Amino acid sequence: MSSFAKALVFIFGVFFVVDANARLMCSLGVSPGQQYNPNYDQRPGQRASSELDTIYRALCPTGCGRYFLTSNHSTPNAMAQAIAPGESKIAYNPDFMNDIANRYGGGATFGILAHEFGHHIDFHSTPAWMNNSWSRELKADAWAGCALARVGGSTQQIENSLRAIAAYPAPTHPGWQQRHHAVRTGFTNCGGNWSSRFDFTERQPRISQPPPAYACQTGFGVCRLGQVLPAGASCSCPVFDAWGRLVRQDPGLAR
Repeated sequence: MSSFAKALVFIFGVFFVVDANARLMCSLGVSPGQQYNPNYDQRPGQRASSELDTIYRALCPTGCGRYFLTSNHSTPNAMAQAIAPGESKIAYNPDFMNDIANRYGGGATFGILAHEFGHHIDFHSTPAWMNNSWSRELKADAWAGCALARVGGSTQQIENSLRAIAAYPAPTHPGWQQRHHAVRTGFTNCGGNWSSRFDFTERQPRISQPPPAYACQTGFGVCRLGQVLPAGASCSCPVFDAWGRLVRQDPGLAR
């Protein structure tokens, strides 16, 4: 990672707590009621940091404000927040990202992060090819397509990214047909050669069942679940004393 990009990705052992005025811009594949707790922000993983650094350099060669990246087990999948003028925070659940990589293959997580970063750059740049009548979600899709084109991954990696993006829409996203058009617009206007493999028409249905949860949130904290549960399911977090002995189980809800 370049020293310039390192200055933009503000990382330390325990991440800062975002101001209460932070505004949610996007949360992918999330049902109402899932709660993100900034107190559990952690240093992002190397792969996520590297992918987002690549996205930044591809879309913002001359700079476009600051972004902060964090890993957080309470995050419902992946999300973006506006935290100050020109500053955004992108948080992801590491279990969700690992699941995306295993399910869709190499390059899939890049698409998820590119969409989230698209919300950040949307406040800084409006290229001539961007359709200003699109919603912010469609514009973020278009920016994701642009990033995929400029980075120049393999056809398989790009297809994996697109399938991951299609599988996890935000609650306000329109159908895949409109999203597909936005992604293709960004991709082709940023120098990409569109492949027929990217024209898949199937679109995974919107989540009708509770999405998977990877953490248990109690009134006292959050712990990682030993198994994936539906969001909102009952769970508990063990509490140990100084000698490592189990003291109690705090009840909570899977998030």
